[in-house]
Amino acid sequence: MRDLVLTYRQIGYERRSFFRNPAAAGFTFIFPVMFLVIFGVLYGDQTYDGPSGPVKAIQYQMAQILVFSVVGTTFVSLVTTLAIRRDTGELKRKRGTPVSPAVILGGVVGNGVLLSLLMSALVIALSLVLFGAEIYPERLPVLLLTIIVGALAFCALGATVAAFVPNGDAAPAFANLTIFPLYFLSGVFIPDIPDTFKDIAGLLPLRPFLLALAKAFDPAAAAGPDWGNLAVVAAWGLVASLLAIRYFRWTPRR
Repeated sequence: MRDLVLTYRQIGYERRSFFRNPAAAGFTFIFPVMFLVIFGVLYGDQTYDGPSGPVKAIQYQMAQILVFSVVGTTFVSLVTTLAIRRDTGELKRKRGTPVSPAVILGGVVGNGVLLSLLMSALVIALSLVLFGAEIYPERLPVLLLTIIVGALAFCALGATVAAFVPNGDAAPAFANLTIFPLYFLSGVFIPDIPDTFKDIAGLLPLRPFLLALAKAFDPAAAAGPDWGNLAVVAAWGLVASLLAIRYFRWTPRR
C-alpha cells in the first residue's frame, strides 16, 4: 500500500515536471494535432477500406493519430527521458534513496499513460468538432482499455530500448530510428500498404495497436475489444518488461 501511495505521488511529480517545460509539453501536444488537421483537411472527406468495409477517412485517421500520440508520450518519451536521466546521474541518485525502483519507474510509466489519455481525449474532441467524426459511447470502455494496454506496452518497449542507448545525446536518434520505420511499415502514415508488409507488421506491436484502435471507431465492426491484436500488443509489452528488468541500468555507461 505504501508503494502505491508513493507511486501516485511520483506520477504527480512527473506530471508537474513535464508541464513546467512549456516547450516540450507544447510540442508533445501540438505535433499530433498538426498531423490530425493535415490529414483531416487533405483526406477527411474520403473513405478508407477498413477491415469491415469502407469507412469514413476521419474514423481511421483518429486511430492513426492516436497511435502516433500514444507512442510519442510513452515509447519516445521514455527512451529519451530515461537515457538522459541515467547519463546525467539522476537515476543513480534516485536509486540511492529509500524509494524503491518500482516507484521511481512507476512514476515515469504512470505519467506516460496519463499523458496518453489526455492526448487521446484531445485528438478525439478535435476530430468531433473539426471533422464530424463519430464516437460511440458504448465503445468508450473498449477504447480506454485499448489505449491503456498500448500505452503500457510501449512504455515497456521504451524502457527496454533506453537500456541499450549508449548516452543521453544518442537517445532521440535511437528512439526515432526505431519507431519511424514502423510508422510507415504499419500503415500509421500511409494506410494502403502492400499485403506482404501487412503480414510482417502484424507480428510487430504497432500495427496490431492501430487495428485495435481502428475497430473501436469502425461503425461496421463488431462491438467488443479486438482481443487478437490486443494480445499481440500485450505480449510485446510482457517480453519488453522482462528484458527491461534484466538489462536496465541505473548508472551511466562511462
